[in-house]
Amino acid sequence: MKTTIWIIVTLIIATGVVFWWSRSRKGRIDSFWDVVKNPGLMPDLDAYAKKVSDEAEELRKSPEEIAKLVDYFVFEATSSRDAWTEQRILRELATDAHPRAIEILRDPLMKEKLSVLTTPDPDWPLPEAPFNRLCIILDSDAPPPYEAAELLVPFATSDSDEIKKSAALIIGSIGRAESLPHIKLALSDSDEYVRSFALMGLERAITGNRVDEKAKSLFFEAVASMWPQDTAHAVSNHIAPLLLRLDRDRAIQRMMRDDLFGPEFHALANMLEAFEKYDVEVPRLKLLYLIEQLRQGPLEYPRDNMLEETLALLGKCRRSEDLVILERLLDHENEDVVMGAIRGLYHYHRLAETTRDPWEIINGKGWTALTPAERHICAIKSLDNEIHNGGFAQYYFNSSGDHWADALAGLDSIGAVKHRELVLLTLKRFPDAAPADEGSIRSGQLSKIVRKQEDPFNEQDSAWYKLKEENLDKLMLRYELANLQGRQK
Repeated sequence: MKTTIWIIVTLIIATGVVFWWSRSRKGRIDSFWDVVKNPGLMPDLDAYAKKVSDEAEELRKSPEEIAKLVDYFVFEATSSRDAWTEQRILRELATDAHPRAIEILRDPLMKEKLSVLTTPDPDWPLPEAPFNRLCIILDSDAPPPYEAAELLVPFATSDSDEIKKSAALIIGSIGRAESLPHIKLALSDSDEYVRSFALMGLERAITGNRVDEKAKSLFFEAVASMWPQDTAHAVSNHIAPLLLRLDRDRAIQRMMRDDLFGPEFHALANMLEAFEKYDVEVPRLKLLYLIEQLRQGPLEYPRDNMLEETLALLGKCRRSEDLVILERLLDHENEDVVMGAIRGLYHYHRLAETTRDPWEIINGKGWTALTPAERHICAIKSLDNEIHNGGFAQYYFNSSGDHWADALAGLDSIGAVKHRELVLLTLKRFPDAAPADEGSIRSGQLSKIVRKQEDPFNEQDSAWYKLKEENLDKLMLRYELANLQGRQK
């Protein structure tokens, strides 16, 4: 999971930087393949981060210059994507950029100008108004100024869902009890994303300890009232975690009620997922009864997701009688059910509690400090994550490709014969069927391959995505259980 999140975050940052870089160089980078063909076009992310930090530090000497940058970003930029570098500088400036943003909000003559929506970029179809960009400034790493909550209220009833989303996010993240009527309005909006942005804002307020104890009860009531009626996916991901963080005991009591704890409640899987994340102990008999109910009907969405989460929680009960259930379901035809059994077995065997985190070892001591089994597992997970994110070309282009030999050996060790064959087919494209371990050399090798044929691994990518009969997660679980030596905490 940590690897997946790191990859996604890195790609988001890289996408913005590449877009800015290509715009500054008259569109020389139009696609991922342009960078693969010409690795030298790829911007240095470390150098870019330093450039942003240095420019922000220089601007701190002049509030007037900061105000000019705020005005440019809010009113002159065609989109936040087009002004990516300015956006990063403003985020770095944080509270230093807030005074001008608040000044703009205080001016009633600015409301109409702030609310003008445009869609300037065909590659970025979401409409955007100056107000959305102003909210980006308020949504920096520092908490939004307390006074912004009241100033954002006029935008909370906009005709535009995009504007309402931004207003709901910032008002919610400030966490004022006085804003409760406006938060309730957002939580009842017809657009599920407006509702979800309000919930995300409240999550940030709790994380930042900006909600006082008296207000927590009021917010709890507002959020709890959304279930069981509101089961929209974008919304349900946030409700259970929020309730547990606002009042854990009360939340558990509420969510264990029959109107929520059953297959008829469509957001049950989201709720059970939160129970696992926040270590809520669910009575084993309730889980067994729920499994029985779910298996009586067709295992289609969302029931298969419900069963997945229930099996994961059953493993946390760590009863030997349940081991038979989990082991048997490892061979179920439904992938979600199999994943639930895998997660349940990880909990049953206490792997997270008894074995060290290999990613922490890598961060602290490097790849060579891992055991052979850890190198295999980490290399396979990185390979699988990269392929599902952008294919074999992305894998070999990125640093994950440094460990292709460990990934290949790992696939052999866990018995993933068909996956290994696909990797071997991609290796044939490289000199001596062995890509360089060093990224700069390997990117040069890859560029020659791509210049001859764009998307050269398309066939192997498609085959990897369709390969269902050889479940990597199941094979890795078996391998981990058989190779625990040297991995104890």
